[in-house]
Amino acid sequence: MLMFLLPWLGEAQGSRDLDAKPMTTTPPAAIQPDARQNIPGRLVHKVDPKYPKKARKANVQGQIVLRATIDVDGEVSDVSIASGDLVLAEEAVDAVRSWKFTPYTQNGTPVRVLQSLTFNFVAGKKVAELDPLSPATFEDAQSSTIQKRVSSRESVFRVGGGVTPPKAVYSPDPGYDEKARKAKYQGTCSLSMIVGSDGRPRDIKVVRAIGKGLDAKAVEAVSSWKFEPATRDGKPVAVFINVEVSFHLY
Repeated sequence: MLMFLLPWLGEAQGSRDLDAKPMTTTPPAAIQPDARQNIPGRLVHKVDPKYPKKARKANVQGQIVLRATIDVDGEVSDVSIASGDLVLAEEAVDAVRSWKFTPYTQNGTPVRVLQSLTFNFVAGKKVAELDPLSPATFEDAQSSTIQKRVSSRESVFRVGGGVTPPKAVYSPDPGYDEKARKAKYQGTCSLSMIVGSDGRPRDIKVVRAIGKGLDAKAVEAVSSWKFEPATRDGKPVAVFINVEVSFHLY
């Protein structure tokens, strides 16, 4: 039996009325390091992302940027998709989730970091090529992304302080990727998006990826949703919200 624990918006899970403030993703708790005292971890277990056959046949190629949270033990705990084609990005997510690093350290103490990873899917190659790793950071990648998006197009608000939440009036369930179904794979991905003053979602980003084709299914479904827009002083406004989409097989 297939059942979806469909999205929640705000703190009240399962509520399609959006009667709470939107969730914010908490960044890794860490201190901005002094570069002279910070020693980056070393990648000790690496799986190359495979170039999907369908993407190669369709000549879909390009650059994928992921942001991986690397814990104090060197394990990858979370992966977000910063940019790039979702079909290619899913393959990169599946690979990176199994990577292992020696711990990144600050003053000799293991620390949790946010590491950007850039992959290039090039025609004629069977696997993606990884660019040299850039220095790890401790900044909230989601916040910087939000600022870039808010500065464009219409003004974007957060729910609260006189801004009422949007209400989902049409929210069809996502499909289940066959690869994930056969593997009996389950999980929850987190998406961020802007709901415009017209009630339509845009700028949908995967802030916590689960791979196996399910992130793409979640984005595809949420892209078709329709909302009664948020309001401020009685007028429709655009707002930033987060949504979690859970996939479960029973």
